[in-house]
Amino acid sequence: MGRVHVIAEMGLSHCCDLQKACQLALAAKNCGADSVKTQIIFAHELFHPNAEKLILPTGEKSLFDFFADFQCGFEFFSQLKNYCHEIGIGFSASVFGLQSWEWLQKLELPYCKIASPELNHIPLLREIGKREDIPLFLSVGLSKLSDIEKALECLPEKQKKVLLHCVVAYPAVEENYNLRLIETLGRIFGLPVGLSDHSLHPYLLPTLAVAMGATVAEKHFCLSKDGDGPDDAMALNPDEFRLMVEKIRWAESLSSQEIIAAMVEEFGENRVEKILGSGKKVHSPDEAANYGRTNRSIHFIKDKKSGEVILPGDIAVLRTGGKLSVGISPEFFRDVQGAVLKCDVKSGEGLIFSHLF
Repeated sequence: MGRVHVIAEMGLSHCCDLQKACQLALAAKNCGADSVKTQIIFAHELFHPNAEKLILPTGEKSLFDFFADFQCGFEFFSQLKNYCHEIGIGFSASVFGLQSWEWLQKLELPYCKIASPELNHIPLLREIGKREDIPLFLSVGLSKLSDIEKALECLPEKQKKVLLHCVVAYPAVEENYNLRLIETLGRIFGLPVGLSDHSLHPYLLPTLAVAMGATVAEKHFCLSKDGDGPDDAMALNPDEFRLMVEKIRWAESLSSQEIIAAMVEEFGENRVEKILGSGKKVHSPDEAANYGRTNRSIHFIKDKKSGEVILPGDIAVLRTGGKLSVGISPEFFRDVQGAVLKCDVKSGEGLIFSHLF
């Protein structure tokens, strides 16, 4: 087995507190992570202001306002990058739109992560493809094989790319992970494949993923499960993360058969076999109901009248959220600009072809 690149996904656990972010980075370094990753958030790149409301201990808050609370300034990321460089751990981020992508380039980060819901954000991927010198990690949970193919068509062949198998559920059930899909994806697309693990067990899935040929293992990381970060309850604390890294490094010295045999002895053949799955690319039960809503579609961001022309500033590529209607695929974002509306539309509504024809 080759060496697996282990990513500590601090996500938004830092709550835009630079001191806490640096503590997370140092803890990840001490746990043996190769790199630590966060997210460059702009609420307008993710959701419409009318997206669904969340019920929080402090009351109701829209998804838009929830993510707006995690909009950190450019200097936050710049200082965090410098600190990671000082302590000797890699640092990068997920991007969700053109503005966050622009920041990642200005920060000169060593790689870029695309989360599963953004795999069909074709306008974003086309822009990323202009920088073939920046390696790209593409999470492919929630997707169909055709979605992966369309995403890769936006990117130059020379650009280094790693597909990350995951299940878009928080937390995800281990038995829904179908880890043999790692081998399948590698065979179909001829690319290295890793695991982005949203399950609760510290090392069961990452260790089995090594047996399936995973080159990357990513797991959410926190200082404490009682922290204020939105993913802290399902993330690994430092003791758990250190154990995961130890298990991954142990597995790297074994054959696939030896890893699976050891996991069967510890967790039972029935459970391990369910986790390994069929290797076919199908939606897990967690994902089936969310396909089309969690990933991107075209939405109006202004009220428009019948007979008006659709201008670039009238629409955006967003996750749907809540009761808003789903729009057409982002691949048509350029094509619909300049079209004339056949009916009135409301801000937040998904753009569909019957609005135009």
